[in-house]
Amino acid sequence: MKRVGGIAALLLAAASLAACSAPAPAPAPSTEQPAPTITAQPGTGSNTAPPEETAEPEVATCENLLPETLITQFEEMGWSYQQSQLFGVDAPLPDSVQCTWGDYESHSSEAVQIYAWSPIDEATATAMQDALVTQGWTREVDGDVVYITAGDRSAVVDENGYGMTYKFVEGSVTYADTKQGLVLVQWPR
Repeated sequence: MKRVGGIAALLLAAASLAACSAPAPAPAPSTEQPAPTITAQPGTGSNTAPPEETAEPEVATCENLLPETLITQFEEMGWSYQQSQLFGVDAPLPDSVQCTWGDYESHSSEAVQIYAWSPIDEATATAMQDALVTQGWTREVDGDVVYITAGDRSAVVDENGYGMTYKFVEGSVTYADTKQGLVLVQWPR
């Protein structure tokens, strides 16, 4: 019996020790959410914003080809414009604009000013330059710019003796009744 009493005392001691040590408290509920796991799936979007809608490109017209101050001066003088296309080798150049400003109301449009612009591909530009030179116009190269000018044979010349002049740059051609007038054509913007 002594043995049973010893075992009982031992069990009683173990039970009382277990009762004295409280179980570890449960962790408090977390208010933070775990970070979501993002797995990229092929073909399901990107990390860039959607492209913005772009407006239609502006088209060159006689109302926007030249500085507003010059257009205002022409209008104050009673001038208006006739809009047409710039002529290439044997046909008008597509998407071109040619503006002939003058006094069309009084029918005394002896004095006019002409400004033009057109997009042009390299083959058409070369053909047009060659055709003008064949007709007696002069070619002048200044870096990436090619000028084809009628020189002083024009009815109107600028202070440097240049009359009707074409300015060819990659992708476009500009025309004015004087070489100095080319600086007034502000296209493309």
